[in-house]
Amino acid sequence: MNVLAGEDLSIVSPSAGTTTDPVRRAVELKGVGAVVLVDTGGIDDVTPLGSERRRATLAAMEQCDMGLLVTGAEGIGAPERELMEQARLVELPIVTVVNVRERSVSGAGTFAFDPLHDPIEALCDHITKHLGRATSLSLFGDGISAGDRVVLVCPIDSQAPEGRLILPQVQALRELLDKRAIAHVVQPSQLLSVLDPGVRMVVTDSQAIAGVRRLVPEGVELTTFSILLAGAKGDIALYERGLEALDRLSDGDRVLVMESCLHHVGCDDIGRVKIPRMLERYSGRTLRFDFIGGTQPLPDNLADYVLALQCGGCMVNARSVKARLRRLEREHVPVTNYGMAIRKMSGC
Repeated sequence: MNVLAGEDLSIVSPSAGTTTDPVRRAVELKGVGAVVLVDTGGIDDVTPLGSERRRATLAAMEQCDMGLLVTGAEGIGAPERELMEQARLVELPIVTVVNVRERSVSGAGTFAFDPLHDPIEALCDHITKHLGRATSLSLFGDGISAGDRVVLVCPIDSQAPEGRLILPQVQALRELLDKRAIAHVVQPSQLLSVLDPGVRMVVTDSQAIAGVRRLVPEGVELTTFSILLAGAKGDIALYERGLEALDRLSDGDRVLVMESCLHHVGCDDIGRVKIPRMLERYSGRTLRFDFIGGTQPLPDNLADYVLALQCGGCMVNARSVKARLRRLEREHVPVTNYGMAIRKMSGC
């Protein structure tokens, strides 16, 4: 962890249980790009807090795209075998890294690395080889080509971050530039100034879709940043089925709202204020809402919920979003996406 990050983040000692909560660090990894490294406490902790550390480790495995199983000259023991089995269950590609100079551990998928003497490029190249481009994200797929004109509607309101665009807007703009498409970035009040028959697509913030829909002419595709993310990171078919639950709500039903980032909650927060208000207005019911944010695990009592709503997931990878969706599907809890729910409730 410390070698890959280039600084001392994780406390290192020969004593078991030194690493407690998962340590996360965003870095630029050669050959891969921006990644988040997660150093966990493992699953062999026998202290009173061992069960909590184990739970945190297993949760982190569901959120990662690749695992480095670090071991010493003693080789693969029972804890390592259990971790490898857990990785298999969550379909996590895993490579064993020998964290010592001795080369006593060998075999397929094993990489011997001495952090004190071996060049870091060797480990980065090995990670790149196994990770490849499986984690690359495309919001538009093959739907946009060079020369196409796309309008990005980006409201600057009380929830907009100071001095910057939100990540989905940045990702959409960068992909359009990579595709050599022509991007127009406007606020809702400026939309008419760029709309003409040559526009191929309009992408808007979900909260502005009702007003934007009235301005976009027939024949011009309209979508939202959240729906683009739903296709890139989630499960559109599962979300479409989950929309049906919006029409079956009753008084007192519990709804789980799932964000994938952490931020200060304001009076106009989309997930914790606006969507609950819209859902009660749309259904005509008084509902109960629970919220989770960031990488919080799903609650144990999923059977109590009649509906779950997942944000686009711009701050996490696709595996983190899909891990939530897989569990909700196993528990037969209908789930849909923020943007798709807003579009339905807005009649668009």
